[in-house]
Amino acid sequence: MVNLDFDNIDFEDGSIKFYGKGSKERYVPLHNDVTEALKSYLKERNSIKIKEQDARQAIFLSRHGKRISPRTIQLFVKKYAKKAGLSRADKITPHKLRHTFASMLYRQTKDIKVLQDLLGHADISTTQIYTHIDTEEKKNAIDEMPDF
Repeated sequence: MVNLDFDNIDFEDGSIKFYGKGSKERYVPLHNDVTEALKSYLKERNSIKIKEQDARQAIFLSRHGKRISPRTIQLFVKKYAKKAGLSRADKITPHKLRHTFASMLYRQTKDIKVLQDLLGHADISTTQIYTHIDTEEKKNAIDEMPDF
């Protein structure tokens, strides 16, 4: 997010392009809600006075007119987790949000290849940590069985 520029967003097809580990280019589709939130934010962004040349193309700016930092994102995540009333909000991190997204997507689709691609994992064994849900679901299914 901190490196996201205007030319990384394609509002026509609802996707973003960015570079992951090893400068590997990736395209990720955006949920319609995210696209609408971005459009709404961009209206507000226009009122921020830009202070650095690098920030002119940046999507996300600080109130000081500079490109946001990773630390800013970490603080926002904690702030809004607390505001949402989450227990242990101080333990919520961007990485935990990524993990939760991945777990929920896998639970919904059961498609490890789609998950691997969205997360940008080169090796599928890295993605397999999200399949632990299957084990939990199996245990829950057995636990819900009527007594014999």
